[in-house]
Amino acid sequence: MCGKPLRRALNEFGFPTLRETVFTEQDIHAFHRHMPELPASYTLTAKLLAHSLDGGKIVDVNTLRDGTTVWTVSFKCWHYVCQCDFAHRHGTWKTTGTPRMQRLQGALKWMPSAWYARFKHPFIFDAAAIALLVVVSFALGSVWARDAGGTPAVKAADPDVVLPEEAVKVVEDEGYLVMTPKERDHLIQQAQATAYAQAEQEMTAKVEETRKQADQNIAAKVEEKQTEEGEEEDRDNHQTEKVLVYSMREGMPIQDLVKALHKHDFIDDTQAFLKRLEQEDLETKVKIGDYEFTSDMSEDAIIQTLKSK
Repeated sequence: MCGKPLRRALNEFGFPTLRETVFTEQDIHAFHRHMPELPASYTLTAKLLAHSLDGGKIVDVNTLRDGTTVWTVSFKCWHYVCQCDFAHRHGTWKTTGTPRMQRLQGALKWMPSAWYARFKHPFIFDAAAIALLVVVSFALGSVWARDAGGTPAVKAADPDVVLPEEAVKVVEDEGYLVMTPKERDHLIQQAQATAYAQAEQEMTAKVEETRKQADQNIAAKVEEKQTEEGEEEDRDNHQTEKVLVYSMREGMPIQDLVKALHKHDFIDDTQAFLKRLEQEDLETKVKIGDYEFTSDMSEDAIIQTLKSK
């Protein structure tokens, strides 16, 4: 266990990670007394110590009678070797005792980063660094501009120089089209306008086709509905149709037949129908036999049925 990296030991035993909150104010104060290079902020100091502690190693492990495990961990923080005792119980870490710090031999006493962290207004260093970069950049730019300005321009008479007109002619001879930016933009606008008009025509045609298809579908549905209604009406008429079979016997008066027709709603007025029978000379000439009448027959059809025998 001793000498093993702290992070590996925590993972193997399933212990929680030691975070900056494990250090108390007394611990931070002790570190500040022996390590003046630390940041003045307690929070920054705790984070720095926790980061350094993550790379530390275990020096000793002891288990107390109450089940508390005390780990002694050694870690480096800048140019110091630090040792702290951490007690673990019920999933919680806390420091015990006083932290020990020892300065490494041959370490520098001044560190710019530490001085920068302890300074009350560290942004001054940033401003100074930026100002220095600006001055250097300006100086280098001036040198470059002077050198560029002193370089003589290439004369058109130089045989290695190709004039723009000659370059355009060479490119056009190769079969390419050379345009100015304005001509190119105009051509793009024309192409876009043409494409838009074509797309609009196609969209209009699609809308018209969709509309025609919708009208055809509606007409087909209306026709289908009318057909269904007609068939249903025919079925209803067929189902509600009444049939009367009347047997005319010898000696039976015609009035009995007329009463039967009126009783089953085949005629509306018996007297009027009897007068029609007299006019047709059927009052006494109806032959003996069976006569079949339906409710959809008119009075003329009934008279024709009586004449048929």
